[in-house]
Amino acid sequence: YGGPIEQSFFAISMQFSGISLLFCTATLKIYWNSISSLNYEKKFDELKLTHNLFSRYLLIISVVISGAMMPWSYEILLLLYGTEYQSAYLLFTLMFLYPIHQSIAQLIGSTFYALEETKRYVLISSSILLMGTFITLYLVSDFKIVINGLNLLSLGLGIKFIFTQFLTFFVLSNWLNKNYQIRTEFLRQFAIIILFLVIGYASYLSSNSLSYFINSDLIIFFISKQIYLCLIIMMPSIILTTRMDIKNFITNFSLNKTQ
Repeated sequence: YGGPIEQSFFAISMQFSGISLLFCTATLKIYWNSISSLNYEKKFDELKLTHNLFSRYLLIISVVISGAMMPWSYEILLLLYGTEYQSAYLLFTLMFLYPIHQSIAQLIGSTFYALEETKRYVLISSSILLMGTFITLYLVSDFKIVINGLNLLSLGLGIKFIFTQFLTFFVLSNWLNKNYQIRTEFLRQFAIIILFLVIGYASYLSSNSLSYFINSDLIIFFISKQIYLCLIIMMPSIILTTRMDIKNFITNFSLNKTQ
C-alpha cells in the first residue's frame, strides 16, 4: 500500500530512529553476562538493582537523543533529503519515539534469556507480533474486516511499530514484576520522557527566536543543543538516583566488560 514513495518515507524514518539503539546493542552482552551470573549465584537483590539501573540509563540515553533530534525533524528532512520528502515529516518525527522503549524491551528480552525464561519470552513476543499483523492491516490499508481500515499508509506503519514495541515492553515488564518482583518505574519513565521532550522543544523554540539576529541555521542548531544540555545538567536528580547507585552501576559495568 502506498507504493515506493511511502516505503521510502518509512525507510528513512527507521534509519534515524535506530541511532540510539546502537548503544543498546553494545551493552546487551555485558548486561546479559551480569544478569546470568547474578541469577546463577542467587543474588536476586543485586539482579534487580542491575536491571533497574541498566533500564534507567538506557532510557535516559534514548530519550536524550530523541529529545534533541525530534524538534529538528523538519530541518533534517530538508537538509538531507530535500523538499520531496516534506510529506514524511509527521512520520519522521513520530519515529524518534520508537527507540525509547524499544531499547528497554531488548534489555528485558536479555533478562528473560538470562533467567532461562526463553519459552515465556517467545510466547509473549510471538503473540504480540501476530496481533501486530492485524493492526498493520487496519492502520495501513483501507481493507475492511469488521470496520474499514484507516489507510494511513507509512504513517500507520510507524504508529503500529511504536504501539507494539510499547505493548511488548509493558507486558514483559509486568510479567517480570509478577514472577520475579523486578519492578518497572512506569510513572517515572513517562515523566522523564515528557520532561526531555519539553526541554527539547523549549531549546528549539528559544534558539530559533535568535534567527532575527543570526542568519545561520547551523549556528542556531548548535545554540539549541547548548541550551538543551545546560537544562539537562541543571536537573541531575531526574536522571540519576544516588551516588551509590551510580558507583554500583559503573563498577558492575566495568567488571563485566573485562570478563
